[in-house]
Amino acid sequence: MIAWLQSRRKLLVIILAITVVAFVGVGFVGWGQYSYGSKASAVARVGDERVTMEQLQIAYTNLHGYYSQFYGEEIDSSMERELQNLALRSLVNDAMLLNYASELGILVSDQAVADRIMRMEAFHHEGRFDKEIYLESLRNMRREVRDFEDEIKRQLTLERLFSLLELPATPVEQRLMAAGQFMANRLAIEVVEAPQNITLSEAAVRDYYEENRYEFMGDPHFDVSYIALSLEGVEATEEEAREQYQRNRMQFLDEAGAPQPYEAVKEKALEAARYAKLRREALRTRIDWRDGKTSATRLDNLPFTNDTLPIEVMDALERASGRTITDPIQTADGFVLARVERRHAPEPLSFEQARPMAELMLRQIRMQDSLRQRAEERLERFSGEDVGFVVMGQSEPVGPLNAMESRQLSAEIFGGDSAEGVVMLQNRAVVYRVLEQKLFDKEQFEEARGMLDRQAANLKSNRIQQDLISRLQNRYRIEIY
Repeated sequence: MIAWLQSRRKLLVIILAITVVAFVGVGFVGWGQYSYGSKASAVARVGDERVTMEQLQIAYTNLHGYYSQFYGEEIDSSMERELQNLALRSLVNDAMLLNYASELGILVSDQAVADRIMRMEAFHHEGRFDKEIYLESLRNMRREVRDFEDEIKRQLTLERLFSLLELPATPVEQRLMAAGQFMANRLAIEVVEAPQNITLSEAAVRDYYEENRYEFMGDPHFDVSYIALSLEGVEATEEEAREQYQRNRMQFLDEAGAPQPYEAVKEKALEAARYAKLRREALRTRIDWRDGKTSATRLDNLPFTNDTLPIEVMDALERASGRTITDPIQTADGFVLARVERRHAPEPLSFEQARPMAELMLRQIRMQDSLRQRAEERLERFSGEDVGFVVMGQSEPVGPLNAMESRQLSAEIFGGDSAEGVVMLQNRAVVYRVLEQKLFDKEQFEEARGMLDRQAANLKSNRIQQDLISRLQNRYRIEIY
């Protein structure tokens, strides 16, 4: 998930640059008992710019909310740390750019800040800016007016710097973009089906197992200590539920991604408040366990897949280092604290245990080998059917292939440099020959010119921003506290 986000820096720039807007009415996501920073709430200094804990919390909250909406799943402690680090790196990059903007003399007036705030719909009433709503919103979010307006000024400064880095696409670049997206190959193909009569002897399966026995490993085993805290009996008041709702509105979204009113999610807010109360108790219990003031239940030689501890607890234990007590792990019934006392390395399964899997794997290997041999023989005496032009990322079925097979065929042909060859699919192979190639139609190019211009300009701008940040890393001193 993190690699996916990092590969889309333009999206991150948007998310992190406008955090002040998204933060209104959202609240902070708790980080448990750990935090960055040791110098007057600063977590980093880059040149003349400070990165504060508040900025980091806001950036993290937005990443956390975006991830939760996009994937619709809970974020574990490991992912939380990755998101925290990603938020911090993004803020450090912003701080480098702000230093550079200062060197260039890029200034943002107080009037420009006021104009931006007055255009924010979050502070409007009946279509007009309402100062009381503005001040009340900041009070609810426990934000100082000055800090909020400073954040707006930083956002506007970055926007003005980015505008200087934007260069229009040249005609050549537009055509390169068009060639990359609309290139098409006219193909002749022949589909070769996988053989169905693969027979395996007992000796062949056993030999395969012996040669690859370390691919057939059993589950790891652990000696584990744990404390389970049950949600049963934990009550929350209406006031606590409302406070939980106000602080974490991003947890209570409708299908369109908009925060729902409290009354519509009251039961969920009450449950969230109960979990929040129990989590605080779990953190206190963790400290008592660490200090030897309470005892835990011990289980020896516990397999990874077991009926005693939920899978999310075992996942956390597998990632844990040393004999560290885990953070509170939320389960369907409450929270669990756990610690690995000893790890037992997994051992190879016996032949009897591994036989079904070994037979299946060997059968697949023999089938693929036979299929490739048949396909290569067909290529030598090729007599495929002309299926017309196929474009990059083909979504329409090609000949007798389904849509997924057609996309795979297209990807392998356009990703390679051969005019003919064999593409191996799951249970069939495609023998192909490129009969003709075209870059794009003139009419197609004209219709997409606007889109191509934006795409090329965005690519150039992103590349310039990345190169600039790389250079600035050696220009300003970076301190992470």
